[in-house]
Amino acid sequence: MESTTLYNHRNPFLATLLSRLPLCHEKCERDAYHLVMSIRGSHWHYTCGDSLAIFPKNSSEEVSQVLQGLQLNASEQVSLPKEGGTKTLQIALEEIFCITHLTKHFLEFLGQNISSQEDISRYRTIPFGDTKDFEIFLKNHTLLQILELFPSFRCNSQELADHLCPIAPRLYSIASSPTLFPDEIHLAIVIVRYRDIHGSERQGLSTRYLSPQGTRIGDTIRCFLVHSHFGIPEDIRRDMIMVGPGTGVAPFRSFIWEYAAKRSAGEKTGRTWLFFGSHHRHSNFYYEEEWNTLMANGSLTHLDLAFSRDQEEKIYVQHKLLEHGLEVAQWILGGANFYICGDAAFMAKDVEAALGQILFEHGSIQDTKTYLQTMRKEKRYMKDVY
Repeated sequence: MESTTLYNHRNPFLATLLSRLPLCHEKCERDAYHLVMSIRGSHWHYTCGDSLAIFPKNSSEEVSQVLQGLQLNASEQVSLPKEGGTKTLQIALEEIFCITHLTKHFLEFLGQNISSQEDISRYRTIPFGDTKDFEIFLKNHTLLQILELFPSFRCNSQELADHLCPIAPRLYSIASSPTLFPDEIHLAIVIVRYRDIHGSERQGLSTRYLSPQGTRIGDTIRCFLVHSHFGIPEDIRRDMIMVGPGTGVAPFRSFIWEYAAKRSAGEKTGRTWLFFGSHHRHSNFYYEEEWNTLMANGSLTHLDLAFSRDQEEKIYVQHKLLEHGLEVAQWILGGANFYICGDAAFMAKDVEAALGQILFEHGSIQDTKTYLQTMRKEKRYMKDVY
């Protein structure tokens, strides 16, 4: 992937948040939102399948608690060698440095700057020698939690800045058609919430920032465009089969609306088949009204749904693929592109296994692994998984 040169990692564009609409029909375990952001003035020309990289911000309340715990002055200037120039410590901790996940480098610095015997004894219990346990320790301790564990820790503002790692941008698949919305980028996000090993409720840094807690309509968001190999067929007369449970459906909203736009302009496009899945139909059927509209006007040929928790036996997108195995095989053997977007750990593997089974049983393909490799080379089998 490569990003545009005018605005990039070191020089992000300031996109304006125009709207944020709930994707869930009612209160559910994981809130999800559709975001619309203005990119007017960016001179970007994004394509279907591209991503938007967003720099989230830390909670200003948590930053204030860190400053209070370390007895540091929020308005003191700190130098930023990688970014260039200086910023106040408050702004640097909100926008530049990660305080939700720490590094071994920081913990080693911590050990050199604690003074109480109690803190020194506790420091010796950190499992530096065990890779797995140490990773668990890092994952479950924010800077604020570390300050609570080691109250004698002290450093000056510049030392703190020098030992924290920068906030990494988060990539989100673009959910809008570039033809219909050249000056906007739409995103689908789900708010990540979990409990750490201490029982404390945590939220994903970026999704908290993009939620109503973190940004208001009219706020600007630092971002840059990232181009991808993942996209609609070069020949738009090709059919598309798309598998995208949850917010993995985001790029397929872009794909289907782009085909619809080209169709409206008089171009010949292929058929579209979407497999969508989530927990419950009544609360997690993202973009339901849009899919109904697209089905009604013929822009979406088939829509198959898998709501895993609406019945006793869990049903997932791979089960729906197998259910329609014969027709799926006919589409693929007829030249259709096949796409997967979403969870890499389980869903993508299960879907690929189902696809192989379908090609073997209904397509008379003996060596399905080689067949899928050929599809990849031809850019007919694409995955955007994470």
